[in-house]
Amino acid sequence: MLGRMNVRRILGCAGLAGMLTGCNLLFKESPSDADRTGDATPGDARAPDAASEFPLSNGASWTDVTGSLAPRSALADATIDADTGAITGAVAIRPGNTIPTSLEVHAGIGFRQAGDVGVLVVQQLAINGPIKVIGRRALIILAGDWVAIEASGNIDVSAFNKDNPRPGRGGVTGVGATGCGAGSAGARGGGGGGFGAAGGAGGTNQGGAAGAACDAPLHQALQFGSGGGAALIGSDCGGNGGDSGGALQISARNLIAVGGLLQANGRGGQKSQGGVGCLLGGGAGGSGGGILLEAPMITGSGKVFANGGAGASAINDGKNGGNAPTPATGGSDPNGGATGGNGGASGVDAGNGGNGFTATAGGGGGGGAVGKIEFRTRMMPTTIITSPAITFVALP
Repeated sequence: MLGRMNVRRILGCAGLAGMLTGCNLLFKESPSDADRTGDATPGDARAPDAASEFPLSNGASWTDVTGSLAPRSALADATIDADTGAITGAVAIRPGNTIPTSLEVHAGIGFRQAGDVGVLVVQQLAINGPIKVIGRRALIILAGDWVAIEASGNIDVSAFNKDNPRPGRGGVTGVGATGCGAGSAGARGGGGGGFGAAGGAGGTNQGGAAGAACDAPLHQALQFGSGGGAALIGSDCGGNGGDSGGALQISARNLIAVGGLLQANGRGGQKSQGGVGCLLGGGAGGSGGGILLEAPMITGSGKVFANGGAGASAINDGKNGGNAPTPATGGSDPNGGATGGNGGASGVDAGNGGNGFTATAGGGGGGGAVGKIEFRTRMMPTTIITSPAITFVALP
């Protein structure tokens, strides 16, 4: 747990960069601090008073945070499987107690399944490199003290494996998109996935319907976004829909520091697969996913994105949702044909797919909508860049 001396050092540092480096707070101790009882020892892992706890969301439980966890962990260049808790890559564990076999995933880090989510349990966690999350479940990172995404840190929950379909799958020939606001297939352009807002419709009068917005807040339902609809004519003919962004929740008893990047962007729709008799419709973009942060204090100057993917044209894929507060661009058609709709971003709705240039030509796929970003905390941070805008929920 952050001691009083360390808390004073946080408040005295100029921004997150100072907190992580100049103040040597989160993963390094100064010589004076290292001599203090409770710092740099398993004593770091002691639970704070019960009064400091707050109700957790989506099946996470403070009872998972035990003294058997390692006091401090760091991840970089690693992959986390949200179904099994397996971690591959660069993992550093500060010496601590041995974790019980029933929770063991990686020495000193706990894991359990809680319905549709996987809960990774730590005491203190620093993310200082790229982290990719895979699996069919949403991931919850639960910390007994703090989580810091350093300037070099990046957690990406947009990964997708076609051999192991997960929620928010984009539509393909013969298989519809999934998700609470899944876009519909259309003969001349698929409909964009909806989540934080509605997706964009597919082009022409036979384009797929746009996916609707999903109302449930993330602290009540930690969900993946919704896939974009495919453009279907015949067999394996139209473009496939894009997959949605995934779902991530970080819950910390004391502090979440965001100095790097969190991303749950949707994928762009795919161009037509061609073939005899095809009308060359473009697949729609998948929506952004969901990112929930909950802690008494959330700070930093990093970035959090859950942008929608763009729709495809007949001959060019739509762009994936990007790590900027600007829309992904729809697939173009230099021959004058229909273009795909842009993806949704902060303050910008997903675009509709363009109409075909003749009565029978395929239209563009609709853009995927923005996802959801929700912060449950006691004071709204003002220096973290997000797209879409943050939904603020006050902690009790």
